[in-house]
Amino acid sequence: MITAAGILQRTVQIGNEMTGWSLVLDQESEFSLCVSEVEIDPGDNDIGRLDGRSVRVTGDFVQINGIERGLYEVFLVKTVEEM
Repeated sequence: MITAAGILQRTVQIGNEMTGWSLVLDQESEFSLCVSEVEIDPGDNDIGRLDGRSVRVTGDFVQINGIERGLYEVFLVKTVEEM
């Protein structure tokens, strides 16, 4: 399991399949040296009320085979908490 912190954002891209959510990472996050933003899949978590807020998420990266994007990774959230 990986834990990351940042600001949860609703994400929209025209003509591109995606989960609709991203996490803009805090600098203290485990993988923030490599990337500044991660596409997330909220899983069973109701995260709509947390849009634009600082959160801590726990989960793992999973691969998705999309029609438009082919094989790509998203962070599948197991738990989410507002900071």
